[in-house]
Order: sequence, then structure tokens, then C-alpha cells
Amino acid sequence: MDKDRQLTPVCGKDNDFPYSWSVRPYHAPTLPYGYEKVCPGSDGRLHFNLLCPVNVSTQPLGSLPDIQTTDHILEIFKSLSKSRQEASAPHLPFFLGMGFHKPHISFRYPKEYLELYPLESVDKAPNAFYSQTQPQLLGTHSWMSDGGRTRLHSTCRFLTVPCPTNTMQAYYASTTYMDYELGRVLAGLEAAGFADDTIISFISDHGWQLGEHQEWSKFSNYATATRIPFMIHVPGITDTVKEGSKKPKFPLRDPFLEYKSTSRVRGKSNATRSREELVSDVLVELTDLFPTLTDLVKLPVPPLCPVNSSQVDTCVEGVSLVPVIIDTALNHSSRSSKSWKKAAFTQYPRPSDTPRPDSDQPSLANITIMGYSMITADGYHYTEWVGFNNVTCEMNWSDVHARELYILHSDPLEDTNVADVKTMNGLCKDYLVSFTKGGDMLYPNKSNNLP
Repeated sequence: MDKDRQLTPVCGKDNDFPYSWSVRPYHAPTLPYGYEKVCPGSDGRLHFNLLCPVNVSTQPLGSLPDIQTTDHILEIFKSLSKSRQEASAPHLPFFLGMGFHKPHISFRYPKEYLELYPLESVDKAPNAFYSQTQPQLLGTHSWMSDGGRTRLHSTCRFLTVPCPTNTMQAYYASTTYMDYELGRVLAGLEAAGFADDTIISFISDHGWQLGEHQEWSKFSNYATATRIPFMIHVPGITDTVKEGSKKPKFPLRDPFLEYKSTSRVRGKSNATRSREELVSDVLVELTDLFPTLTDLVKLPVPPLCPVNSSQVDTCVEGVSLVPVIIDTALNHSSRSSKSWKKAAFTQYPRPSDTPRPDSDQPSLANITIMGYSMITADGYHYTEWVGFNNVTCEMNWSDVHARELYILHSDPLEDTNVADVKTMNGLCKDYLVSFTKGGDMLYPNKSNNLP
């Protein structure tokens, strides 16, 4: 980005400064302590634990990474607001990228969040089993000690038993902690005077399995591992507070005062859904974020990538969600869904047809099978596991190792694989053709622009 035209600070993980950012990235000073012995144990000593609820004041530097990141961003807002109020200063647009670490492992978070999720309120995954209809290569030896990971529990080393509820409790508590920090950011944005002219997107890079199908973490093509929150706020279009109202757009909610834990475990809370019409069920992908943001700020959206994009300087594989945003805000979501993309795609590798210690994260040299997966607009989840050449990075569609097909309308948890059912053979063949042909199902039939 051109630093003479706009401010582009970044807070979070890795970066490519100075090529994409005009301000040196911020990394929380407490971040290096994430894998140190800072977790208090019952023996009175400090340990490095997967589960690590802490008294923040006793932690190194008296804080945690996500709290420090939020504090830093609030200072950026104050600085930008001060600059905007100076008559001689140019009112430049800004782009701020930030990332929270929780609920990433290890689960080090303020211990008071545990109170929101008493163990008796935390249910085990309803499908904490490995179905006989599912291919054997889906199984993984999750959470081996290599690669810096830690065994969940001596009785749960390969997740042959349900995921321990205290681990799920920690995940929920960590998520609520992160949610509160996000609330601080939004409230600070409004306090600085930017709520009425700032586009906000909130995403995650992957989902998380909490024992479903005897799986933990993100190492699969299951929807629990690939589905993410994808939220966009556009001032003047998605506002839920009427113009002129004295109510704040982004009120900071105290999780310890407003909600009971039993209403929020496993997404049962509707507290933030003040208008259901602002939820769309069309298929979207992370590749759609960039063209959406460029479209919203009226910058040229790069063209879609051709089949061979090696000779193209700039292109995208996603599409702008502006038509969906507008139709959803106007309660016309059915209109956009009819012309929208017909499938969303993911892929995940395996080193062998049977589980082995590196099944969840094989190195490139050990990848011999690739699972290409699509969730379709007509309610199916299809995956083709085929041979993969780890030297040329090419798939072999004729070398089929396994297939999966789940009917999401009747099997939303993806427990029963019906790929081998005779009546489904034709559908599987159609979906395989879609894979081999490329992006026929990927792009909408038409596109719209902001009015």
C-alpha cells in the first residue's frame, strides 16, 4: 500500500512488511510466553499446559497477548481520531488488519471465564464416534507429542473416547474471552468516531473439531473443521441501529452480567441476532473476502483467474459478496441465492490409506492422497480421495482411494456416508465431473455492483 495515500497498520501473526503495510506490525510483548511454564499447577509450581486458566495480573508483564493487541489497537484509534480532528491534517482512509490468538491452543486465558461454563453444562459432542460407513483414511492419530503438540489426556491419546469436557470448557471460555476483546475493539472504534464510515469484516481461517467423529482440531474436510464465521458490517447497509438513534452501534456487552453459559454452549445463544434477515445461507469462501472489500470501497475488482493463471499478473478466485449483502439487508436473500455459486471447495491431504502418526499433518514429501471436497447449494457434501503426486503437485482422478457423500438435510452432522449407496452413484459421477472440469459451480451466473 502507498503510505502517502493511506494508513495500513497490522496486528497479529506473520506479515510482509513493508511490501503490504505502511506501519511496522505490532506483536504483543507477552506472545513469547505462550509456550513457557506459566500455568499454575496444583503442586504450587508453574507448568506448560494445554489448559491454562490464569490470573492475568500474575502473568509475565501482567497481561496476555490478545489483551495487549486490543489495547494497542485502541491507541491507534485514538491517534487516528486526533489526526482527523486537526483541520490541517489530510483525512486519509485507513486499513487495519488484526488477529486474535484465542481460541487457538494453548488455552491460556483469564480464569474468570471458566465461571461461564461449569462442567455440568458442557455436553460432549453428539457424534463422538467413528462411523463404519466412513473411509478408514479419515482417522488420524491426533495430538501426538511430536511437532510441539501435547497429548490431550492419557485416556484420549488417539481420541478413542469422547473429547474431555474440561478441554471443551476451555475452548468455550477462550472463545468468549476473545469475543469480549473484539467487543472492546468495536466499542473503541465507535468512541473514536469511526463507526459510521468503517467497513468491518470478521473471519476465521478454519473451524475446530471438539471430538466429533473422534477428531480434534482442524485436520479434515468435515464441515466442523472448515466452516467459519464470516461477518461483514457495511455502514448504511447492514446497520441495525436506526440513523439518529442515541443507542450505540457497538455496545460493549459484559459476558458476566448478560448471559448464562447454558444458553451459549454449542451456538445455542441468539443474543446477537437482533435481525434474522441479516443472516444469509448462500455459500461463501475466504477467497471472496478480497473482491468483496475492494468492491465495497469502489476499487477495481481484479478479474477472475483463468484455468492457467501463471501468466497473469493479478487475478482472484473469489467473487464479490456485495449482491448478497444488499439483498440480505433488503430481505431479498432468496433473490441472490438463486444466482449464486453452487458449491464451496476445500481440500486436505493424507499420507496413507490407514491412520499413522503423521496423518493429520503430513509433510509434502509424505502426501500420497488428496481429499478434494465440495459442499453444494443443493445440500450435499461430497469428497473424492485420489492419488497425489507430491513432486508435481498433481492429482490422479483415476486413482480413487475413497469417496464420501453426506446428505446434509437429513444428516447435518455428517455421520452416514452414502457414497456407496447405488442410488447415489449418478450424483457422485456428476460431482466428480465438476471437480475435473474446474470452476463451473464456483462462480455466480451474474454479478451486481453497489448502487
